[in-house]
Amino acid sequence: MSYITLANGRRIGDYLKPYIVAELNTSHFGNIEIAKSMIDKAIMAGCDCVKFQSWSADTLYSEGYYNENKMAKRIVTKFSLSEANLRS
Repeated sequence: MSYITLANGRRIGDYLKPYIVAELNTSHFGNIEIAKSMIDKAIMAGCDCVKFQSWSADTLYSEGYYNENKMAKRIVTKFSLSEANLRS
């Protein structure tokens, strides 16, 4: 049987309890308080961890794309979480 052991001692592998990951994508609308509430709800629902899509206006698209799509950078910036938020 194949398995791995996480840092917290939890084993994940064949025929073991499933490890549930909640995908939070941009449903927090760039608001860290909403993101934290979503984490709490995921825990209450029995999820083992959450996953955020981590990107910023500087990393998602090129400057050329933003020059052609004037609203894009504002929208991307609004819906992304800062590195400091992701660490909190």
